[in-house]
Amino acid sequence: MPADLHRRGRAGGSTDQGNASGRGRAGALPLTATIAACLIAAGALDGGDATLALIAGGYFTCMLVITLAGNMPITLRVFGWDEARADPQEWRRIRQRWDRLHTVRTVLDSAGFALIAAAAVGG
Repeated sequence: MPADLHRRGRAGGSTDQGNASGRGRAGALPLTATIAACLIAAGALDGGDATLALIAGGYFTCMLVITLAGNMPITLRVFGWDEARADPQEWRRIRQRWDRLHTVRTVLDSAGFALIAAAAVGG
């Protein structure tokens, strides 16, 4: 698949760098609030439920770090990609790295949600 088409598909049809970087910063705020809510819940709950909430907060924190330190730099690099002078192998390499990081983020997010839900139901 040509890189430009792949980029547009991943970006929801937009290749505007400002749009992508703005989404990244905006997404960090709700995730930070989620982390704070998990920590508050951990303080309000007892025993195993508190532990589940604390671990969920840790998973969400790891997800935020991976997003900001791994995925966002790759995303910003892709939006500056010059397809005319680009190496297709390099494109595949960075796309695969982004996909791997995204998979880890998805697993962390799903596990964090399951743990905080279990803590809420158990408490």
